Amino acid sequence: MTRAAEFLAGRISVAEIPFGETAKWEQEHPDWLKRKPALRPIYVPLNNRRGPLRDPRVRQAINHAVNVPEILRTVWNGRGALAAGSIPPTLGGSDPSRRPYGYDTTEARRLLRAAGYSNGFSLQLWRSGTNVELGRVAQAIQAQLAAVGIQVEIVSRDASSMREAVRKGDTDMAITDWWADYPDADNFLYPLFHSASFGPGGNYAFYNDRVTDSLIMVARRTMDQSAREALYARIDTRVYDAAPWLYLWFAVDLWAEHPSIDGWDIPVIFNGQRWTKVRVAARR
Repeated sequence: MTRAAEFLAGRISVAEIPFGETAKWEQEHPDWLKRKPALRPIYVPLNNRRGPLRDPRVRQAINHAVNVPEILRTVWNGRGALAAGSIPPTLGGSDPSRRPYGYDTTEARRLLRAAGYSNGFSLQLWRSGTNVELGRVAQAIQAQLAAVGIQVEIVSRDASSMREAVRKGDTDMAITDWWADYPDADNFLYPLFHSASFGPGGNYAFYNDRVTDSLIMVARRTMDQSAREALYARIDTRVYDAAPWLYLWFAVDLWAEHPSIDGWDIPVIFNGQRWTKVRVAARR
């Protein structure tokens, strides 16, 4: 039984709503729902050390070849904000003027020709076999990349096996996410893009750029918050232009809360709910 089903049975007081049940809950139980932007990008690291993915033009082409808004709407039930970088839009350092890569198969093919891949190539896309929605996302990416000549084999593994392969750099692409440990842009840029964070540290794309490394360390030493945020925006733009990821979206969490609960809110960071302010009224 899912947590959502446990909630409906009256056994628990709060429950996260599965992505596949979003429309059902919005239609049948709208008064119980709470929605909140999460500090959690959903993305596909493109292994910058493997084959064609070493070329930023290929990585940019992949971003143009995938219709992310359509996948977000039809597969993910709209529960996300399109990503034009790695810093969540609710954090300082995010640049609201930066636009997502546009869906443009003509531009994707042009970039592939410029990179010397007019005839296409093959890649593997890894996904966790336990998540139905991620499986559908993988299938959509596979079909859309095929339209520009990139043949994708979907590799389905349990979460532990996939995580190990991604950290070792044994994958071309993998659908994954990143949970914030603290609400600051540094928690996205240093672990996800600094060369000291390869593999287990969080840099699953194995993105390696000395200028980015240097700017991240400068930002970490900068005390003035406005100056820090300006640096983070600059870093995020530099990384985004190099397209180390296929940028998808930032998750929006949806939970059901029983009316008897007071003082509870959706946690924005990993393992961030301590329940210290929650009160439960007697149920009638």
